[in-house]
Amino acid sequence: MTLYDVNCDHAVGQLPDFVVASSTSLCSAVVHHNHGRDGGCYAKLHERLLLSSFEALEGEIVREGDICDTHMCLQSRHENANIIVPTDALRALAHIEQKAKDLRAALEWVQLHSGQSPWVTGATSEDASSEAAKPAHLGSLIRAMRGEPTALTASLGADFGRHTATMRASADALFGFLPSLPGRLALLQAASKSLSKAVTVPPELHAAAKVATIVERAVERWGMLEACASLVGHVKEAQGDGSGPPDLSVLDTQRLLLLCNATPRWDG
Repeated sequence: MTLYDVNCDHAVGQLPDFVVASSTSLCSAVVHHNHGRDGGCYAKLHERLLLSSFEALEGEIVREGDICDTHMCLQSRHENANIIVPTDALRALAHIEQKAKDLRAALEWVQLHSGQSPWVTGATSEDASSEAAKPAHLGSLIRAMRGEPTALTASLGADFGRHTATMRASADALFGFLPSLPGRLALLQAASKSLSKAVTVPPELHAAAKVATIVERAVERWGMLEACASLVGHVKEAQGDGSGPPDLSVLDTQRLLLLCNATPRWDG
């Protein structure tokens, strides 16, 4: 690999081949995949997790093709790239596996006692799997977690509160890198359709991997935003403005979803 001086545009050195050969990519498969929400990024990783453990896989250096479905999502030139198993994607998959019973119980209980189908009222069996079908009971859960009054809160009482707590804990576990609760809940709601399918019996193929893709993409793009905010802070300081970097904790949730390329938020 040839190194160039950006100021004079000519080669100034050569990076040794052994350094290039042993280098690893710090980006995840989300960067390299072609399709947005097919779940292929971490489908193979999910299969490996089911046969192993979080501790055994965390930080492992692997071929990218060994944890990604190359036919569905990976650009062919990256198949043999050495990468580190993305910790946040792996943590999301492990959380879904560990909490599947509690999550399923929460969703089924609210569905049963609310008298609502898993999907928005009026959705037929033919369109229940479409993007237009939205889990209405999840909308009530999300509003309750935001502290807003709902009809279910009043009618179902303490049990509803317990299941709401289960979902809020999942929001923290999956999207805890975000500083604001509204941001975590917005991303949880964006992932809720795949999450609800991931904890069915049997779970839908690739559903948990779709959640992991949303998590990893959000982690990476939030990291980029934090880096940009830090840069803005340094520029302001150099100009004599001591107000610091922009406050990202007040970022509008719709802008956050746009940044993370997440499904538009479902209000139920």
